Amino acid sequence: MTPRMPVELCREEAVDVVAVRVGVTGKRTLGQGLQSLAGAIGVALLFPVAILIIGLPIALAVRLVVDAVAWLTVLARS
Repeated sequence: MTPRMPVELCREEAVDVVAVRVGVTGKRTLGQGLQSLAGAIGVALLFPVAILIIGLPIALAVRLVVDAVAWLTVLARS
């Protein structure tokens, strides 16, 4: 558990605490850019893969039912 900060911080101390962060200039390194690109590609591919994983069994089940009905229809006519 992290220790709690005292509430009685003076203004200078509070500014020092808030201002401590990475990337203050807003510039990105090549590694950060590649990491962002990889994350974006992953998110972009996640949606179609999820559709395939969910939709393929449903499509195959529907095709099975349609083929079974067609087979039974042919069998009943003969």
